[in-house]
Amino acid sequence: GQVAFGDTASVVFYNTSHTIDSTFNVRLVASSNNCYDTAYVPITAYAVPQSYFTIDKGESCAPYNLTFNNLSIPQTNPAYHYLWKFDVNNVNPLVDTTTLDTIATQFTKYFENTDTGTLGHLIELKVVSNRGCSNTSNQLFSLHPHVEARFIPSDSAGCSPLEVLFTNTSLRADYYKWSFGPLDTTGAI
Repeated sequence: GQVAFGDTASVVFYNTSHTIDSTFNVRLVASSNNCYDTAYVPITAYAVPQSYFTIDKGESCAPYNLTFNNLSIPQTNPAYHYLWKFDVNNVNPLVDTTTLDTIATQFTKYFENTDTGTLGHLIELKVVSNRGCSNTSNQLFSLHPHVEARFIPSDSAGCSPLEVLFTNTSLRADYYKWSFGPLDTTGAI
C-alpha cells in the first residue's frame, strides 16, 4: 500500500512461508517544488516455523512408551532447535522435566504414574529457527495410574482338600476379578 503526506508510516510485514524469508522493497519518494528523490530500503520478514506434532494415544494406562511424531514445517532442519517438554505443568515427579532438543521425526518416551489418580501431561514442542523466530504447539496426554495386581495366599501347597485364604494387596485398583484354576469358579468384587 501507499501512504501519502506523512513524516512516518507504520506497516506490518507478514511472511506466509514457514521455510523461506520474504523481502519487501520499501520505497520513499520525497518531493518539494517539483524536485524529487527516491530512497529504497529492503525489509526482510524471517520465516517462522510451524510447530506441529502427533502422539500415538491421548490417554493410556501406566506404564506407557508414548510415540511422538514431529510434523513441523520445516520438519528436520539441523540449524533449528526442536525443544520438547514432556510435563509443562510439572504434575508428575516421575517425568524428567529437562527439555529435549532433537531433530528426530519420531521417538518414544517412557511415562509412569504411581499416583492414585490420572495425571494430565501438557506436552510442548517449541521450534526455534536459526534467526530466533519460534512457534509452539501443545497436546495433552492423560496417564492413568499403574495398577498392580497382588495377593498373598495363606498356603501355597497342602493335602487335599486344601482351604486357602487369599488376601488382596493390589495397588491403585478399584475392581477385582478372581479366577481359581481348573474349578472355573470366578468371582468379582
